[in-house]
Amino acid sequence: MIVAMVLIIVTISCEKDNGGSGIDSTINISGKKLLTVSSEASGFEVKYSVTGSGAGQAVTAVSDQDWAVVDGSVPGTVSVSVGANLSAEDRTAVITLTLKGAEDAFVTVLQSSDPDYRIDTKQSFALAVTDVEASSAFVTVAPTNSDSYYCYGVVTAEQYSKFNGNGKAFVADYAKQLIDYARKAAEANGQEFSLKNYLTKGYKSHTYDGFTPLSDYYLFAFDMTLGGECSGNVAVKKFTTKKYPDSAPDFRITVDADANVKVVPSDASVTYVLTVDSYEVWSKSATPKACAEDFLKWVEESDNSIRSFMHQGEFSECYYNPKAQMGNLTTGDYVAYAFGYNGSKITTGISYLKFHFDEPKK
Repeated sequence: MIVAMVLIIVTISCEKDNGGSGIDSTINISGKKLLTVSSEASGFEVKYSVTGSGAGQAVTAVSDQDWAVVDGSVPGTVSVSVGANLSAEDRTAVITLTLKGAEDAFVTVLQSSDPDYRIDTKQSFALAVTDVEASSAFVTVAPTNSDSYYCYGVVTAEQYSKFNGNGKAFVADYAKQLIDYARKAAEANGQEFSLKNYLTKGYKSHTYDGFTPLSDYYLFAFDMTLGGECSGNVAVKKFTTKKYPDSAPDFRITVDADANVKVVPSDASVTYVLTVDSYEVWSKSATPKACAEDFLKWVEESDNSIRSFMHQGEFSECYYNPKAQMGNLTTGDYVAYAFGYNGSKITTGISYLKFHFDEPKK
C-alpha cells in the first residue's frame, strides 16, 4: 500500500511538471541563419514566424555584440543595424530570438573586415623624379595596387639617413608623426580622427617646390591603412637639386639701405621690366625666368599696365617712402630683378639681386 501511494505521488508530480515547462511553440526563421554583410554600416531585417500557442506574438531579440543593434518589437520581424567594421578582422555577432514556451532560435551575422584597414604586404611602387630644378622637382608615384591606401612624400637626405638605411624604422617614425599630427588636427578642429585626408590611392604626380639648391632629397612611398598600420616596406628614390641660375649679366642692379633700386642695362636700347618681390614669393618659382613669367601673368590678369613697370636706359626707383600710406617695403628679405621685354615676350636673361631691408624706426 505504501509503495502504491509513492508511485501515485511521483506520477502526479511529473505530469504537473511537464504541464508547466512544456514546449508548445516554435520560432521559425525565414531564410538563412548565417548572414554575411559587408564592412559598411547597414541595416536589414530577419523575418520569422511563430507556430503553436504563441502564434502572432513578438519574440525578444538579443545581440551578443554592441555593434549589432536589434529591435524585435514588431511581430514577425527583427530589425538589425550593424556599425561599420573599421578594422582588419572579420567579426561575428549572434542574435538570439526567445519566446516563452519555445526553444531559442539563432541568427549569426558575419561582417567582413574593411579592405582599407588591411595591410597590403604585396604593395610596391614605381617612383620617378623629373624636371629637377634648383628649388623644385616633378615626382610621380605608381603603385601596383591602385585600391590600397599609401603615404608618399619628400624628405631631406639628412632626415632619411639618420635611420642608416633601415626602411622599416623610417616608416615607423614617419607614420607615428603623421598619426600624431592628424589626431591633433582633428582635436583642434572638433572633428573625428581619420587618416583618409592624409593618405592616397592610385597613380599620383606632384610638383614639389621650396627645395634648397644643390641638395639631396628622397622621394618615398609606403603602404599604410586607414588604421595607421604599415607593412614596413618602403620605396625610395634619391635626387639632387640643381644649382640656382646665376643672375644674368644683362643688367647691373644695386640697392642701398633706403631701398633705392638702381638698374644699369648693358644695352641702353633695350626696354626692360623692373620689379621687387619678397624673397618668399621669389623662392616659390623654380627659376628666375619662371618668376618673371609669373609676374607678367599677374600683371595681365590685374588692373595694372605692364607699361608702368617698363623702362629704358639707366633707371632708379625708391621702394620706401615714409609719407606713403601703402606700397612700402617692410622689414624683410626681397629680390629686385630686371629682364628685357618688348611688350610681348622676354628678350634677355633675368638679372636679380637679393637684399634685406630694415624699415626705419618711427
